Amino acid sequence: MPVTADVDLYACLGCRRSAYQLDLRRAFRAVSLRYHPRRGGGESRARFEAACNAWEVLGNEDVEDLYDRYGLSGLSWDRPSHVRTAGAGLVALFRGATSTVNDQ
Repeated sequence: MPVTADVDLYACLGCRRSAYQLDLRRAFRAVSLRYHPRRGGGESRARFEAACNAWEVLGNEDVEDLYDRYGLSGLSWDRPSHVRTAGAGLVALFRGATSTVNDQ
C-alpha cells in the first residue's frame, strides 16, 4: 500500500502523535505480528506494508520530526533514499526470511 497524502502514519501504528520512540517501536511490533502476510489474508498484506511504511518514517527521529512539522509533503523535498523507498527494506527483509524458512 503506497503512502498517500491522506494517510496518518501514527494511525497506521495505532499511536498518538505524542508517542515516544519506545511506544512507536512496540506498536510497530504488535501491528506487524498481527498483520504479517503469513498469518492472515489479503487485507493483512496491505496493513502490514502500511505499518512498515509508517515505521520507516516514524522510527527515525529526524524524519519523524520532518513528518510532524510538514506532513508527507515535508518528506518529498530532497529526502534521503531510505525515506523514498519507505517500507521496501522491511518488506524485503520479511520476504527473505519467509523464503529461507520455506527452503528448509
